Order: sequence, then structure tokens, then C-alpha cells
Amino acid sequence: MSENVKTITHFKNKIIKCITSNFEIIKIQFYFAGIQTIYIPTIFLENIFFSRSGILPMDKFLMRENENEDDATLLVNSISQISADACFITRKLHSNNDHFDVIYYKQILPKKLADSLLIYCEKNIKYFTGNLARVFLFNQWRPIPRKQMAMGHPNLHYRFSGNVIPAKPWNAVILALRNLVSEIAKCDFNFVLINRYKDGHDYIGEHRDNEKELDPSTPIASVTVGEKRDFIFKHYKLNHHPASASEKVCIALEHGSLLLISADTNRHWSHSLPKRRHCQNSADKNAHLK
Repeated sequence: MSENVKTITHFKNKIIKCITSNFEIIKIQFYFAGIQTIYIPTIFLENIFFSRSGILPMDKFLMRENENEDDATLLVNSISQISADACFITRKLHSNNDHFDVIYYKQILPKKLADSLLIYCEKNIKYFTGNLARVFLFNQWRPIPRKQMAMGHPNLHYRFSGNVIPAKPWNAVILALRNLVSEIAKCDFNFVLINRYKDGHDYIGEHRDNEKELDPSTPIASVTVGEKRDFIFKHYKLNHHPASASEKVCIALEHGSLLLISADTNRHWSHSLPKRRHCQNSADKNAHLK
């Protein structure tokens, strides 16, 4: 790997303690569904992933039931007041030779706002269960080692490991976050995947987001709220044999942070959120957007 691609190993932010919550991290990832298919670009929450979409009237896509309107309104107003110009890049890692290009914003959400978003998600996000909470691997169905749900435009789906994840209607809070991330990334997302990591035992293994529904030319945006967790990149050609520490890139995702992963990086590098034993009793949260 080129010398200008460096491993991110530490930051000075304090770990956020949210005593009202009982899970460790929420990862929110936004995607864009490919125009070559019948699907419109999508957004995912926890991880929350946003994908690019056309200009559409968004209000009709909102979901408002079972939601504390006062809390939601305060969050929407607070997120909407954040200017993309005020979100400063913490690290930019780039290497033409290795097809690696990611941008990390240590904090796009102020601490109190990130705390509120984490608590809001714990109270209001209803995660998939049953058949939607499993994947087909090694010739058998297995439970997903984390919780997931998705939001986005109508008729959008996300297919992976034998399962099809439907997009639920947007709610106002996640839509406001989508708008902020779209402004920062200069890419209109229409689908979000939300992943909830209860503790250090919950994880996601090495993978690339190469499903046919996703536009291969657009980035992935990942927002994190909660416990700091390591996000590991590994060059795809190295997945079949052990890689040294210098052949991996580790980014410690902070509470309220944003990570932008370029399309080229997603093609040539896998990514993962590995298990971390020291997090198993943590009540902190982490939300990650791709």
C-alpha cells in the first residue's frame, strides 16, 4: 500500500456513556440503487447506508406512527440546522495504486445531538425479526449477528446472502439525517440500512457491498453513534490469505462520525466491523453510515 494511506488508530474524543440505552453501537449506512435496474437508489440505517436518488417530493414517503412527535421534531430541527460547510474532514486517505479513497469526519453531529439520536433510535426503531433476520451461508440459514432494518423510497429492496430486505417508509428523523449526509457527500441517497450492535459479540464479517441493486458508481455513507468500534478495510485480493498489519486499514469510528467510502474502494476492498470482547458489557452506542 502507498505510504499516503495510513492506519487510523486513535482519536481524543471521549467514549460516550448513554445510561438510558442498552446496546453498544448503531451503524447507519446509505446507498444508491442502480439506475440499470427497476429499483430507485436506497438508504439503510444501523448501519445506516444512503444511496443516491432523483429529486422527489419526500414528505409522502414519511412514516410517523408510534413516534414521540416532540422528540422527533426537536431532532429534525437540530439536524436540519447543521451546515455541511461546518463539517470538517478529519482524515482523507487516498492511494491511486491501491484503489483506496475514503474520507472520515470525526464529528458531524455534536455530542448532545448524537446522544439524542442514539436514544431516539433505541426507542423508535423496530428491527426486523424472523425470516428477515437471517442469512443463507454455508448451505444453511443462520441468524444475523446484529439487528437490522431498512428505510427508503417505495418498492426498494436490498438483497444479500439469500435474503431480501424491504425498505420501510422514511421517518422524519432519519430523512433529516439523510438530507445532511447527502449534502456533505454531494450525492442524493434514497435507501438506508440500520445495524444495531448490542455489544462486542455483535459484528459484521468481511464483505463488499456489490449487490446488483446498488449503483456501482456511487459512494457509501456511514454514520456511527455510540461506542467507538474499529472498522477494518482489507484489500480484496488478500482475503484468501493472511494479511500483515500494513496491508489493512483500521479506522476507529467515533460517536457522531461520518465515513464516506468511494465506489472504487468498495470494488477493491472488503470492510468489516469485527468482534471486540472489551465491549461486551458496554452500554455505549455506535452508528455507522456507509
